[in-house]
Amino acid sequence: PGKRSSTSMRLLCDLLLIASLALSLCNTVNGTGDDGVYNVGTGFGQQPAEAFQAGRCDGCPAEQATISYLDRPRLHFAGLYRADVMTANNFFHNFNLSNFSLVNQLVKKHGYGGFNPDGSGSFSFQNCFVTLVCSENPRTPCTTDDVLVGRPLESTTGHTTGKLATIDVEVEHMTPIIYGMTIGLDVHHETSPFVGRMDATPSKNVWHNVWDVGIGPDTDQFSQGSYQSVLVNVTWNEQSSLLDRTRGSEILQSLKSRLDATPYSVLSIKFNVDHYQQNDESSPYFLYGHVTGSIGLATVNSPKYFVRDRVLQFDRKPGVPVNDRGRRPTNVAPFKVNTNALLAIFDFGNALSRSTYDGGWNIDQLGRVLKIRTRSSGHVVGSVQLESSECLTKGAGVCEFQLASQDDVNVIENELVNVYSESNDLLLREVEYYIRPIERYVKKLDAGDHWTVRFFVNRFGHKACGHAVRVEVQLASSYTPADKQESALKGLRITNGKDIENGRAKHFESDCSGTFTVEFETADPGNPRGIVDGEVYRVSYVPEIDNQCFTYLYARVFDPFKVPDTPHWHGERGVEKILKLYSNLYPVMSKFVALSDFFSVTEKWNVHFLNLSMTLDEWQPGYMPVTRDLSRGKKETVLKWLNSAQIVGKKAAMDLEQLKKSLQTAIEVEHSTIPLYLYALYSIKPGSNVKAYKLIRSVVVEEMVHMTLAANILNAIGGDPDFVHNKFIPIFPGPMPGGLHPELTLRLAPLSKDLLQNVFMVVEQPRKSPINDEPDTHHLTIGSFYRQIEKALVDLDRQTEGGIFISDHSRQVDGSCLPDEPGVRVFPVTDLASARKAIRKIVREGEGSNQMNPNDGYGEFAHFYKFSEIYYGRELVRDGKNWSFTGDPVTLDENGIYPLVENPCLEDYPVGSRARLLSTDFSKSYLNLLGHLHAVFQGEPHRIAETFGAMNYMNVKASKIAVLPVIIGDEVKNAGPPFLNPLTMPST
Repeated sequence: PGKRSSTSMRLLCDLLLIASLALSLCNTVNGTGDDGVYNVGTGFGQQPAEAFQAGRCDGCPAEQATISYLDRPRLHFAGLYRADVMTANNFFHNFNLSNFSLVNQLVKKHGYGGFNPDGSGSFSFQNCFVTLVCSENPRTPCTTDDVLVGRPLESTTGHTTGKLATIDVEVEHMTPIIYGMTIGLDVHHETSPFVGRMDATPSKNVWHNVWDVGIGPDTDQFSQGSYQSVLVNVTWNEQSSLLDRTRGSEILQSLKSRLDATPYSVLSIKFNVDHYQQNDESSPYFLYGHVTGSIGLATVNSPKYFVRDRVLQFDRKPGVPVNDRGRRPTNVAPFKVNTNALLAIFDFGNALSRSTYDGGWNIDQLGRVLKIRTRSSGHVVGSVQLESSECLTKGAGVCEFQLASQDDVNVIENELVNVYSESNDLLLREVEYYIRPIERYVKKLDAGDHWTVRFFVNRFGHKACGHAVRVEVQLASSYTPADKQESALKGLRITNGKDIENGRAKHFESDCSGTFTVEFETADPGNPRGIVDGEVYRVSYVPEIDNQCFTYLYARVFDPFKVPDTPHWHGERGVEKILKLYSNLYPVMSKFVALSDFFSVTEKWNVHFLNLSMTLDEWQPGYMPVTRDLSRGKKETVLKWLNSAQIVGKKAAMDLEQLKKSLQTAIEVEHSTIPLYLYALYSIKPGSNVKAYKLIRSVVVEEMVHMTLAANILNAIGGDPDFVHNKFIPIFPGPMPGGLHPELTLRLAPLSKDLLQNVFMVVEQPRKSPINDEPDTHHLTIGSFYRQIEKALVDLDRQTEGGIFISDHSRQVDGSCLPDEPGVRVFPVTDLASARKAIRKIVREGEGSNQMNPNDGYGEFAHFYKFSEIYYGRELVRDGKNWSFTGDPVTLDENGIYPLVENPCLEDYPVGSRARLLSTDFSKSYLNLLGHLHAVFQGEPHRIAETFGAMNYMNVKASKIAVLPVIIGDEVKNAGPPFLNPLTMPST
C-alpha cells in the first residue's frame, strides 16, 4: 500500500511535468499562423495573378533557390519507430452510442476493437542511430567516418512523445498526422548537441511496398509512407563534444554554422516508415516498424512538406508491371539537380518495392541495377546497385550522382528523366508538371469556417506560370446515403476560380510566382453519416496537361453545435453524451479519467487535467487525444461546463437522475468484483489453502450483499436496477466501472501474491489504514465513491419537498431468506436513515470502520485486510495500539493452485472440445443468474431464493472446467470458466 501511494504521487508529478512542458512548448512557438504552424516563409511570393503561356514566366521576378534535406550538409539515420495507435475508433459502427459494447473495444478476438484498442496514440523513434553523413563539399563522398555516425537520434525528451492521430474514421489510412514530436541527438544526455520540435505533418505517398503478400488481408505491415517537415525552435548545446571544433562532428558544425547565418533555426527532415508489426501481439516488435530518414537545412523560402524540385512517379500507362493484387513495383521519388555542384540527387527511400514482408528488394521486377537516363536523348545520369549501394543501405535511399560537365547539367535541366530496370523496363517517369499544396493537405473545419490553400506548380524544378489546374470537391465517405450526398456536398464549397461544374469543380491558373490560391467556405453538412459527426471530403487538383499521383486534399467539416447558455451533464446536448463517445473509442483515457462517469470527471484533479489538456495548442502532444475529434462547439461546451459555478471550487452537485446513474454504477462496481474473486476461488484445489479459500469466499458473499443493498437504494428513490443491459458484464482484462482506480486493470487469474497485491488489494484500498500512513488522495476509491453518493442522498432528500424516498417498498429485498449472519445481513431501504446505514455497511466491510480500525464493525476484518492476510501469510493482530501481520499462518501454497488460463475466452478452446462445451454452458448459467437478479429487483423480490440455486449450479460447472487441461500456445494450462455473454460470442 505504501508503494502504491508513492506511485500515485510520481504519476501526479509526471502529469504535472507533462502539462508544464506542453505549456512551455506552446509559449515558445513563435510566429504561429492561423494554421498553428511555425512561419518560416514560403519564398513563393504574392505577386498579382497574370496570364502566361503554360510553362513560361517571361517578365516575372527571378525565383529564389530552395534547399531541403536533399542538399548538403545532411545526415541520415535508421532504426525503429513505435506507433501505439488507437484502433477502436477505426470502426464506423463503434461510434454508435446506443449499442456499443466493450466487447468490441477491449476483446480483440470477439469484435471490432482492432489490433490495439487501448493504444495511447504515441509515436516515437526507438533505437535509431545516425548511419551516414554528407559534408558540405559535393566532391566528397558521403561517409561513415564521422564521430556523429552511431550516435542515437531520439524523438522524446522528458516524459513526452509525439502523438499520431487522423482527422476522420473514413480516411484514417490517408491522414495520419504526427503532432508535437521532439527530435534530437542524444536527447537524454546532458550534452545533447541539438533538439528541435517537428512541425506537425501528415503522412504522404502511402502505398503497398510488398510485392508478394501471400494469402491474407493487406494491412499496414505491407505498406510504406513518408513524412516531411521542418524542425523548429532548434536549440544547440555549445558544451557538446560533437560541436567541438577539433574533435567534434564536421557535419554537425556545418549545419549549425549555416543556421547561425540566418534568422531562422530550422532544419528539414524527411523519414520513411514501413514494416509495421500489427498482427502478432506476442512478437517483441509488436507495434514497431522500420524508419529511415534524412536531416538537412531548410531556408526561409523552402516549402515545409514537400521538395520544391522534381518528381519521378510510377507509370500508370498500360504495360507497366502489376501483380494479381494490383501492386506496382515503384512509387514516388523526388530529385533535384544542383547546377553549381554538378550533382544530381535522387530520393528512392519511398520508391522501391520489396519482394516479401521479410525479404529484400523486389529484384524480379526492379532488376539488380536501376538505370537513370533522360527520356528523349537517352543521356545516362547514373545507376544504382540495389543490393550494395551505400545510399540504399545507410543513406535512407538518397543517392547522388556526380555530373561530368556543365553540358550534362544543361541536358538534364531541360529533359524529362526516367528510371529503367537493367532489362530496360520503365519503372519511374518524371512528372512534367508537379503540383503540391504549400500548406498541410488535411484540415478539420466547423460550419462557417473559411479555408485558404495555396498550391505551387513545378516544372523541371522551377515555377510554372499560367499552368491550368482543375480543382474539385468530392465526398470521401462511403457511409453517406445516396439520398444525402447532394446536400452533404454543400458542406464544403470553392468560392473563387472559374466555374466548370456547379461550383464543385473550378479552373485555376498559376500566377507569376508559380502559385494559385483556392478559397473554401464551409456550411452545415447536415449530419449525413448519423453516428459520426460531420462529413469528410477530398479535394482533387489535377493538372490539365500532365498526370500525377496523390493529388488530394482531405477535409472534415463538423456539424454545427451551439454552445448552451448553461451546459448540463445530462440531456441531448449534455456533456455526458459528448464525453461518453470518447470514453468508448479511447479506453486509454480511463487510466486518467473515466470520461463517461460524472463522479470521475468532476474529481478536482480531473477537472484541472481536462481543462489543461483541452486548452493547450492543438499541435502540442499534451493536447487531449480525444478532443482532436471534437468540433469547436462541443469542445467549448465541455470547457464551459467544467468552468461553471457548479464545478469550480466545490464538488459538482448531482441531480436526481445523476444520482440514479451513480447507484447503477455502484451495482456494476460491486458486480465487477464477484467474477474477479470467484475465479481465484475456482483456482484453489479441493482441500488446499483452506484459510485463503474461506477468506475469499467471505468477501464474495459480502460483495453480493453490497450489490443487493445498492440495488435497494436505487429502487427506493424510484430507479430501475438493470442487470441485463449490454455493458453490464465487465470485460476482462478491462477497467473498473465508473472510473474508479483508473490505473487498475481487472483481470481473471489464478490466485497468487501478484494478483492479491496488484488487483484485489487495489480494488479494496482504503483512503488510509492503520498499516499505511500514506492516504490515497488522487484516485477515486470505492469508499470515496460511496461517500459522494451518501452526500447526494442527504442533499437531495433535504432539498426535495416530500423527500426522494417515495418508491413502492414492495420492490425491496429484505433478506428474510438469507442466513442471519452479520456479514450477510440484508435489509430494506425505505428512507434516508436506512440508505445511509446501507452505505456505511458497504464502506466498512470494504475498507474498515475508520482510518485506524481494520474491523468492519460486525466482528470481521474488512476486505482489504482479509486479502492482506493471505498476501503477508499471517493473520492480522493487534499489539497495543498497533496492528501487524504477525498472527497465525495463512498458507498460500502454489502447488494447491490450478494454473488456470488468464482472462479466458471461448475461442481459447477448440470447437467441439469438452472445455469449449462446458465453458459455453457456464456462460449461459452466468447469464441466467443475471436474469434472475434483474427480475428480483424489477418487482419480484421473492425470487431471490432462485438465485441461490443458479449460483450453486454455476459453481459446480466451474469446478468441472477447472480440472480440464488445455494447451495455450506452448504451455499446458487448466481451463477457466469465461464470464462472458455467450450471445455475443462466436458459434461453439
